Amino acid sequence: MALFTLTDLAAYLQQDIDTATATVVRTMATGIITGYTNQLIETATYTHLLPISAACTIRLPQRPVTAVTSVTVDGTALVSGTEWDWDGYSDTIALDGWSPDNEDEWQATVVYTAGYATVPNDVVAVALDLAGQLYSRSPGVSAESIDDYRVQYGSADVGLSDNHMRILRKYKQRLGSVAPVAAKPGR
Repeated sequence: MALFTLTDLAAYLQQDIDTATATVVRTMATGIITGYTNQLIETATYTHLLPISAACTIRLPQRPVTAVTSVTVDGTALVSGTEWDWDGYSDTIALDGWSPDNEDEWQATVVYTAGYATVPNDVVAVALDLAGQLYSRSPGVSAESIDDYRVQYGSADVGLSDNHMRILRKYKQRLGSVAPVAAKPGR
């Protein structure tokens, strides 16, 4: 999985790059972004064992969902359109005409496809900016003096900025079922 090509990184940095270093920083930038968003971004097919809610719905963790192939409960494949439905765009499957017989049936194995066929430009921009910072930093000694001996090390703290997080927020998976709401002062 790669959110950008090494050619993109070279163009962004406007310089020739060392392929081995660039590959490592691409992996690091991708890991930071997928870790923050809890999304793999690129299209893939997933097989997940997921909980069934009390409302008989299943929430799929990767987005955007582009296809649902199958839903299986306790080894039995449920019939699409009869026992389960997906509206074609949301991240939720509704179970119809089905209710669990026992406690073990509150989980379903779902095979589905999710992600973007083309990585969105704003994600690429954040990934390139982050990779550029990682590529350009000096993890070793960056300055040294002799008289009154002084040494300075390169900065190791490269990560998502507030602006990066603002851009990526719309791709971030929300955990839980209730969104927090800030209380207004005086209430």
